[in-house]
Amino acid sequence: MANQEYKIYFPEIVPVSLSSEYIDYELWVKSRLGDDIASVELTPNQIFISLQEADMEFSSEVNTVYMKNYMSHFYGLSQSQNVSGINPNFTYSYLNHITKGIGDLAGIGGNNKDFIGYITLVQNQQNYDLRDSLYDKDGNQVDFSNGVEIKEIYYNDLDTTSRYIDTWSYYNIMAGEFGVQSALYNTMFAMLPINANVMMMQHVRYNNKLRLSNYTYEMYGDQTLKIFPSPKVGNKKVYIRFRHIQPIDSTLSVTGSSDGSTRTNGITDPIGNFSQVKLQPFNWDSLNGIAKRWIRMYGLAICKEILAFDRGKFKTVPFASENNTVELNWDMLSSQAKDEQSKLKETLRQDLNDIMNNAELLKRDADALEQIQKQLTYVPLFPYWR
Repeated sequence: MANQEYKIYFPEIVPVSLSSEYIDYELWVKSRLGDDIASVELTPNQIFISLQEADMEFSSEVNTVYMKNYMSHFYGLSQSQNVSGINPNFTYSYLNHITKGIGDLAGIGGNNKDFIGYITLVQNQQNYDLRDSLYDKDGNQVDFSNGVEIKEIYYNDLDTTSRYIDTWSYYNIMAGEFGVQSALYNTMFAMLPINANVMMMQHVRYNNKLRLSNYTYEMYGDQTLKIFPSPKVGNKKVYIRFRHIQPIDSTLSVTGSSDGSTRTNGITDPIGNFSQVKLQPFNWDSLNGIAKRWIRMYGLAICKEILAFDRGKFKTVPFASENNTVELNWDMLSSQAKDEQSKLKETLRQDLNDIMNNAELLKRDADALEQIQKQLTYVPLFPYWR
């Protein structure tokens, strides 16, 4: 029979593949429903749609388990990328996304970039509206349209780097006297990891906060700064480390650039949830016998459901005379259809969890390796002479 004789309700499925199987499937369904004894009231299109729907249901169940395994690695990929039937690389994009937020809080990277600005103190003035008085390093007024988050405030020019590289500073001299290692070439010739440099610079920053606290401040909201004590002199700059508050937007937050303004790799349609993952139904020709049998059995259950719906419209049919009727078995077919569909789905989900779940696979591999190790303990070790 030609393909155009059957209506294609799910164009995602390759119609040629299903149509090539349809003739045998139709005969099988009708025979299972007793068409050899009593006619089965199903049209060819009704039987064909059951095969299409069963294929879609099977694809949905398998793809759902597939996404549970790999969804954390799909975040940030392009929505146009078809990931059906592939074994994706572990990108840990979701983990990177989370750690960038943690990096923002810790001040060691993340999605946002910190900027250094300043305000100019006015003699005897304690309150400053940052919307009017905060300028960036180039002297331009800072834009507060999306909000600004204040991170740190300094009443002296930033000197962490200059103090750290100055070999004759009191800090490095004292570090040498007390036997504290230094990565500076002119103080101690020692090979140290990069984290030693980072710890040293953090030491300097905390030293500034604890020992050089001649001034302090309070923030009212995100805009008003109050300086304590009241400045005795004017025209002195107070330096402020701040960042622009970025809007919650998937195109910025998944894999944004360092300043949060543009996406990396040119991806403008990143995957943000499971509905945006491009997964296609399976081609019938690519399925093995186990999958095809499940689809056939589920399609048979759908045929029972359709037949029950059709027969339920009449319930009884007159036979021979008005007083004699034939009672149709629509209620039994409806009950069987629901039970069979439910059991088939439950069995499939359990099998998929055992076969496709990465965590379960790793557990079984670990158990197998443990058993192998136990078996190897019984292998005799031959003596070795040299």
